[in-house]
Amino acid sequence: MFVPWEHFLHDERHWHLLGQQTHEHKRRYPVAQGLFPKGGTVVNDFFCFILDGMAQFAGGRGEIANELVRFGLASVFWGILLIIAWARNRKTFQAREQLLIWGFALGLIRELLMLGVFTIEVYRGNHLPLHGVFPPLEHTLSLAAIVVVAAAFVQYILNASRWAKVYLGMGLATIAVAYLSTFSWWATYIKANPGSQFGHVWCDWLFHIIGCVLIAIPLLVLARKQGWLRNLMVLALLFFFFDEFLKLADLASNETYQSLFAPIRHSLHLWGIPLLGYVYLTEMTLERNLLAAVIEQSADGVVVMNPGGRIQYVNPAFTRHSGFDSEDVLDQDASLFRSDKNNESLYTEIWTTLKRGEVWKGRLFAKNKEGHLFETERTFFPVRTASDGVVNFVSLWRDVSKETEMERQLAQAQKLQAIGTL
Repeated sequence: MFVPWEHFLHDERHWHLLGQQTHEHKRRYPVAQGLFPKGGTVVNDFFCFILDGMAQFAGGRGEIANELVRFGLASVFWGILLIIAWARNRKTFQAREQLLIWGFALGLIRELLMLGVFTIEVYRGNHLPLHGVFPPLEHTLSLAAIVVVAAAFVQYILNASRWAKVYLGMGLATIAVAYLSTFSWWATYIKANPGSQFGHVWCDWLFHIIGCVLIAIPLLVLARKQGWLRNLMVLALLFFFFDEFLKLADLASNETYQSLFAPIRHSLHLWGIPLLGYVYLTEMTLERNLLAAVIEQSADGVVVMNPGGRIQYVNPAFTRHSGFDSEDVLDQDASLFRSDKNNESLYTEIWTTLKRGEVWKGRLFAKNKEGHLFETERTFFPVRTASDGVVNFVSLWRDVSKETEMERQLAQAQKLQAIGTL
C-alpha cells in the first residue's frame, strides 16, 4: 500500500510517522474499521486500496490532491460531447441538439472554472480572492448542466417535448433562485469570516437538496419506460443523484467521513459524464439504423446524388424498378436514366429548382437496364446542413406505368361509352 503525499501535506498535525500504514488507514478512512470489524487488516487494507485508486482519478479525499486530474478529465469528457453535438447540429439543426450543446457547454464551463481555481491554488498557494465568488457559481453551473442534458435525453427517450420544456423551465428557475439567494449572502459572509468553508453553511445544503430533487424527477418519469437505452440513462442519472445524496450524508455527519465519501462522490460524477456520452452515441446509432431501415425497406426508389449529379446511393426498391444493380450506377451521372421522350427543358427546370433549394415534383420517363421505357413519378429535393448549405440531392422514384396504363384504358372505355351513347 502506498501513502499519498498530499495526505501528509494537509493532515500533518495529526501524525508524523510515514511508516505507520495501519494508523494512516484509520486516520484516512475511520469508517472502514466499523464497516469490516471482523475482516481484519486484509479486508480493511483492500477497502482503503480501492478508495485510494479511485482518489487518483477523482480528486483525492476532499483535499487539493489530484483535483487538477479530476477537473481536467471532466473537462475533456464534456468537451468531447460538446464537439460531437456541435458537429451533429451542423447536419441536423434540431432544437434538441442545440439543447444538448448548451448542456454540454455548461458542464465544460463548470469544470474549466474549477480547473482554473485549483490551478491558482497549486501555483499560488490559495484561491481566497475567488472564494467569495466561485462556490455558488460552480454549483449553479453543475446543476444547470445536468438539468438541461436530462431534459434533452428524456425528451428523446419518451418523446415528451412538452414535459421537457416544463421541467427545463422549472429546473433552471429553481437553480437561478438558489444562486441569487446564496451569491450575495456568501460574498458578505466570507468577508466577515475569511476562514469559513462553503460546506459549513446552509448554502451548500440548499444546492445539494435541489440537486437531489431535480435529478429524482426525470428518474421517476423514466420509470414508466422500458428498454435498455432508458436503463442506461437511468444509470447515468443515478450516478449524479448519488453524488448529490452522498454529499448530503457527508454534511449531515459534519464531514466526519469526507475522506470516505469524497472519492466515491467524485468518481460517480466523473464517470457519469462518459456514461451520458455512451447514451448519446447509442441514440445516434439507433437513429441511423432506423433511417437506414426505412430507406432500405421503402417501396419507392431512392437515389442520392452529390451536388455534381453523380449517384452515391440507391436503395433496393430502385434496383427492382430499374433492373440496375447498385454497382452499375454508383458514381455514375444521373443522366444515365434520361429518356429522349422527356423534353430537355424539364431537366433544366429540375436542376434550376434544386439549386434554388426547392422541391420539384412531376412525371418523367426513364430507361431500365434493358433500355425499355417506363413512366415514373419523381420527387427531387435538396439536403441541407445548418452550415454547409446543400450537400446532396435526393430523387424519389415511383413506377406509375401500370397506373398510366389503367388511366389510358379507363379514358378509352369512357370514350367508347360516349360514342355508344350517341
